[in-house]
Amino acid sequence: MGTETKHICDWSHACTFRDDVETYLCSVWEQYSPVISFDDLCTTLATPPLETCLRVNTLRISVDHAIDVLQKDLEESRAALKVGSEGEKPANASKLFEDMEPLDCNATNLNKSNSTFDDNINTHTEPSFRVYKHPLVSDVILVSDNRSSTPEKEKQIIPASHRFVLVDAACGAAVLRGAHVFIPGVRACSSGLHIGENVAVYADVRNACPHGQTTLYTGKTVFIGNGYVCFNRQDLFSQPPRLAHGIAVQMKERIFRAPCLGHLDKDLILQNLPSCLVAHILQPKSHERILDMCAAPGGKTSHLAALVENKGAIFALERSAPRAAALATWLHNIGVTCVTVAKMDATKCIRDGKYDRKHHWSSLNYDRFAVRENPGNPLVSSPASISQTSVLTKIYFDKRSFDCILLDAPCTGLGQRPRFHHPTCLTDILDAPKYQKKLFNVAVSLLKIGGRLVYSTCSINPEENEGVVAWALHTFPGLFLVEQKPFLGNEGLPYPGLDGKAQQLVQRFTPSSECQTIGFFIAKFELSSVATGPT
Repeated sequence: MGTETKHICDWSHACTFRDDVETYLCSVWEQYSPVISFDDLCTTLATPPLETCLRVNTLRISVDHAIDVLQKDLEESRAALKVGSEGEKPANASKLFEDMEPLDCNATNLNKSNSTFDDNINTHTEPSFRVYKHPLVSDVILVSDNRSSTPEKEKQIIPASHRFVLVDAACGAAVLRGAHVFIPGVRACSSGLHIGENVAVYADVRNACPHGQTTLYTGKTVFIGNGYVCFNRQDLFSQPPRLAHGIAVQMKERIFRAPCLGHLDKDLILQNLPSCLVAHILQPKSHERILDMCAAPGGKTSHLAALVENKGAIFALERSAPRAAALATWLHNIGVTCVTVAKMDATKCIRDGKYDRKHHWSSLNYDRFAVRENPGNPLVSSPASISQTSVLTKIYFDKRSFDCILLDAPCTGLGQRPRFHHPTCLTDILDAPKYQKKLFNVAVSLLKIGGRLVYSTCSINPEENEGVVAWALHTFPGLFLVEQKPFLGNEGLPYPGLDGKAQQLVQRFTPSSECQTIGFFIAKFELSSVATGPT
């Protein structure tokens, strides 16, 4: 391997931004966070969290049963990792990998594996994972590496072949969190590549490599692991391509070790730990009317439904039609029956004199607008013939309609990890708090007196987090912060308009802190009196 490749394997990568964005974020971060440097933060953002977090779908399975299922699956996956080196196909291989045709392990292709690759596999891919309940979150299971994996140890993994597959940045990030390489993520690969070959897998940090290139891109790339190819090059890059979906590379080892568990998504939902806290903090009750203002892809919506045991009345809004449809389908598939999904911009969902009453939530016209069936629920009624995967085209609500509201606001996603490069422009970062405040204003208008509101983002930007909270407390005198349970993160950053008590009541997860999660922020409010805000 050349000098450049060896440098890539050192994993010294840090998340990068556009120049003006980096200047802005560095200035804002170091203004409000003197403890953790911006450079340390960027380095951590380029690495995955140390543990894999799964939320148990308690509508389908108990936590103890889920642990048994998970441990069995990890044992089967461990056995399957020996496929390449032993030359035999495990009996359960067909169910281990979603959308994947099992490798033809008796083919001569697999006999071409070089000794370096096989030695590396034997050293690094015998997974030994610890599975355990989270001590403070009842429906969360954590999976960690029993070998006490550290960045220094992970650096020992090196490219095991000069043959390569280059994937886009999003695919590369997914691989580092345990995924295999799927066909849509492949950007380039070696000439003549065919099923069963050993390959080194790289991520194209800027997604700049020409599609279908046959030589390893000389721009910014990151080595992320080794695996076996599950496609023939001519099938992938023909015109039109003969392959459009399925697994492209079955990963055998990754720079950072993580289990592949996405195929268990009905019972065990892959969800970042801070995201699993949001529904618990909101504390929904089965007799309450609940609103999820920005619901897709649905992890938090489904969690709300599980906490009320499908007995509540939950309305889930999503302004994108395809995402709303996917949300409704997914909720149905995992057993959620108490959620009404609407394709609706949450900033426009308050009823006033301009709106036709037939679109009001309490008097829906079922000949034109369908809702999810929920027999026996006194808060939501619908004909038995209505499809459970249907989506309302619009819906309006009266002010003070909801007992609790979740505003998991659209944000810049600056806390997501791993992330090699963040392409967001400065204008979008500056505009994000404006839209978040617009949504917040609607949320407060819809909240009942005594109701609860949880605001959350997956951004590290103080302006989207503490800044929005300070604005809300100033704008709505009847709104106040309340204690969060559970509280696993750190207190908020010092910000103008937030006193020491307010900082202690909000919950911030900073990737480079001891929490070792994605970047995330949560604030919980209650409304004590009518809060007069912007008109």
